[in-house]
Amino acid sequence: MNGVNDNAHMKYDVFISAKSEDYDLAEGVQKFLVDNGLSVFLADKELRKIGKSEYGDVIDMALDAATHMIVVASCIDYIRSSYVHYEWSVFSNDLKSGYRTGNLLTILTDGISLLELPPSLRHQQSYSIDAYQQEILGYLGIAAENQVIMFHRKRRRHKRSPFLISTVLTLSMILALCAGIVIGTWKEREPHSRERMREVMEGASQTTEGNCNTPEAIEKKMNRAIDLPLTAQQSQSYRKLQ
Repeated sequence: MNGVNDNAHMKYDVFISAKSEDYDLAEGVQKFLVDNGLSVFLADKELRKIGKSEYGDVIDMALDAATHMIVVASCIDYIRSSYVHYEWSVFSNDLKSGYRTGNLLTILTDGISLLELPPSLRHQQSYSIDAYQQEILGYLGIAAENQVIMFHRKRRRHKRSPFLISTVLTLSMILALCAGIVIGTWKEREPHSRERMREVMEGASQTTEGNCNTPEAIEKKMNRAIDLPLTAQQSQSYRKLQ
């Protein structure tokens, strides 16, 4: 049979055991695990239609290839049904004998009490169907590693170069600092510049209106006002005002 050969070399992180009546719940768990990077085996309804011997071969191969098992159930009778009971009991016996080192978990609805579970399942980690997503990935062990890988894959899709970001931030800080220095220097010099300009304008106005000072006197007043020597061209300009 092709199905048996196809599963002969498969490796699964998780084997989900569930009765056909709980396949809607089991498929939701399967999707969550697959979305987080895990390979999951879940016998579908079509697989259950084949012969009993062939079905058993596929299940045995998948059990041997799986690292962990999750039993999904909404009714205690479903856990005790022949197929489901066979799957989790084989996995449990392998754990007890040391043949495997994975985890056997249960995901249950509120209709099942932990005290109702068989002893082999009662002492295993159990989750509610409404809250298993919060912790189950870390508890599966290999799932935690895959979760980190998936996290980094998602980050790469929107990743920006750290060097580019740090460079932009550094340049922004430098520009802000330079702008602050320029503004501060301008504010410090502005009152003195205005005061000197006012003194120069008042001195020039008084000299022009009075018309009683010599060119030499004008030069002295201008020098005192701005504390800077006048150039030859400025001196010549003031002489022309007389």
